[in-house]
Amino acid sequence: MRKMVIDKKSQSETHHPVGEKSEQKMQNWTHQRCGTTLTVPAEGAQTICTGCDTLVTIAPVGSVNRFKNKSSRRRKTEHIPWGNRHEPKKNPPEFQQDLQGNIVKKISKSNTQKITTDAKIVTLKNKAAWKKLFHGFNEMYGVTYMSSPQYLLSLFDEQGFEKVELLIGHGLVEGYRQKLNGDESTVERLYDLVQEKSLVVYGTKATNHAKLYILKKEGVTRVVIGSPNLSYTAEGSRQREICVYWDVEENDIAGQEIFNQAMDNYQIMLNESDRITFMSDLKDQIIDDSREEKIEQFQLWTRDKQNTEAVAIRAMFDQIKGQAFNESKEEYDTEIQITIPELVKTEQKKFLTTTLGAKVTGNRASIPVAKYLDHRTMNGTVPMEFSEQTGEIKFGIAGEVVTVNQQVTTDEINRSLSDIERFIETVDRAECAHPESVKMMLFESILFAFSAPFVNILHREKMKVARIVNRRGPRHLLLYGPGGNGKTVIGRYLNFLITGKLINPVSAKQWKKKQWEDLFNHMQLAGSPYPVIVDDIKDTCFRGKRATLEGSVKSHWEENWRRDMQFPVMILNTNHEEIEEWAKSRVRRLELNVKHTPKASDMKLLNELMSTKNHAFGAFSKDLISQLSIGFDYSEDELELPRKVFENLYHKVGRVLPSYFPICQPEDIYDMDAISCFNKRKFGLIKEKKIKGGIRIEFGSTYSLSNFKSRLPPNVTFIEEDKKLVLTNPKAYKEFIARGKPEKKSYFRRKK
Repeated sequence: MRKMVIDKKSQSETHHPVGEKSEQKMQNWTHQRCGTTLTVPAEGAQTICTGCDTLVTIAPVGSVNRFKNKSSRRRKTEHIPWGNRHEPKKNPPEFQQDLQGNIVKKISKSNTQKITTDAKIVTLKNKAAWKKLFHGFNEMYGVTYMSSPQYLLSLFDEQGFEKVELLIGHGLVEGYRQKLNGDESTVERLYDLVQEKSLVVYGTKATNHAKLYILKKEGVTRVVIGSPNLSYTAEGSRQREICVYWDVEENDIAGQEIFNQAMDNYQIMLNESDRITFMSDLKDQIIDDSREEKIEQFQLWTRDKQNTEAVAIRAMFDQIKGQAFNESKEEYDTEIQITIPELVKTEQKKFLTTTLGAKVTGNRASIPVAKYLDHRTMNGTVPMEFSEQTGEIKFGIAGEVVTVNQQVTTDEINRSLSDIERFIETVDRAECAHPESVKMMLFESILFAFSAPFVNILHREKMKVARIVNRRGPRHLLLYGPGGNGKTVIGRYLNFLITGKLINPVSAKQWKKKQWEDLFNHMQLAGSPYPVIVDDIKDTCFRGKRATLEGSVKSHWEENWRRDMQFPVMILNTNHEEIEEWAKSRVRRLELNVKHTPKASDMKLLNELMSTKNHAFGAFSKDLISQLSIGFDYSEDELELPRKVFENLYHKVGRVLPSYFPICQPEDIYDMDAISCFNKRKFGLIKEKKIKGGIRIEFGSTYSLSNFKSRLPPNVTFIEEDKKLVLTNPKAYKEFIARGKPEKKSYFRRKK
């Protein structure tokens, strides 16, 4: 180990070597800065000026000062290392002089303390030498490279630190959660240290080649600069590291300057715009949970994927939404002013300018309020703000804020329920093999839409109970039916019931995978829980080995959602019946096997219903929010609580509950597979023929055969060949088909 020392003794204290003559030629040198005259050897010297207590360099007699004019070539901001070199100025300050013109020497008030700045260079060959450098200190602040989050614990366990604060670059911190997957005990210990504020780890994607460590203990601060990393790779048996360090004591003035510069540079590096804090998202998720619940949260957290750009964009949308729905702003304040995070890429900035009409200057953007509040410009999502504290609900529609009226009279509730029933009962005038089941499915879809804005609260409750074994979120809704069953009208009516405005569903008839990915991305960033209603989706969305929506639907809740976020569910409709197994647990299919024929009376009725204010959602949302605030138990029936709330509206106004009201899931009341097979049989979509010992069924395509076969119960056995099925136990098949046959109405019910 080499030691460099600047000895700052004055010339008068320097002893001559043995054998050298004591007589020495001297010169008088006047320090132009303070006016002090020093007597120094004629051959020049470096010494401390007794007038201003600074290190000065004096040239030999008769020579040109080799330092002259060098300062003019330096940049003004450059710091000169190892002390200050003072040069004569062009306009030296005036000093007091005697009658002979000599400068009057000032009385020195210099500090008599010894000042040392010892810089030590160390070559590290093994683990012991590395740890020795940090031994005995209890606080550390630093900038480093560290790929192993487990190593953080060794700083406390093996080296005895009480406080550690680190900045780690290269985007390594984002990968820590995956490296901790399955190691809940380490996650728990790290989380406790973070909670106690003993451990603070910042992450950035910036490439930091700098290695800086500031170590503290009582009376001494050590500043370390060099090549070592805080990781296991820095301790390899054949890896060599080198560093320089300073030990700065409290009375070390020159050393304090080094410490101050080190801290200044540390703060500069901390000010990265994309800086994230390790485990800050986990702290937001865990609120007064028991230890068992925390362990479960740790397991979920290590499996989550964090996207710092998505976090920044979500924060940007929060700024926009907060200002757009702020009713306290002045009427003339028609612009939203936001700061664009540096992480936001060009594509998202383009969305601000092209879609929202933003004017961007640097990292500032000015957005017209009316643009954000226009549902037609928001990629299929209706802007919505819901306050869990006050229960107030607002929408952004056609450039204006629409507030849901929750103060509804019993007469208004009664009339609104009547209008909903009139809409549903149009099924009775259509071609329908099983009208009672279709009407119940329609009521269930209305109940689903009314509950959709609150799915994030319902999902949080589910996660408290089932987050380890079932991370799947609320199921999306898929309305299936043949052409002409009014699915587009249903989507428009659902929008009307919730907002009181006519909003057409998003048309996805020509959509490809890219459009779907853009929609899901926007849904997850915009912060609106309003259900996204999409019309006429392709058969490839949920079918085939490369189903268009498989990746997006699977990751929507299971990977991307966190409990501080607001995600929407989707209400989709299609003419295509079959869906893959993966979709059945994530998408709920309701079958609307009905065909409406255009009638003037029905057109007139629909026009009336969608022109008359309906208060059902306002009354429903008020009661549901009240129940949610009290608390509820998670149920497999995702709509169990909303059912009770809606049923209570009928009791509140004294209205008889219709026979088709879904008091439980319609799938538990009606065998939809049996109904589907019965309808195919009734309308001649399959050809059935009795044969000896069984029944032979012929299909128009292998797709139709596959769909029919998937609906048969296990006790119905068959032999398959080409486009034919031979059912070998006709009795079981007939019992299955009978469950799909609708009940016959009596004469009096038909007249009614």
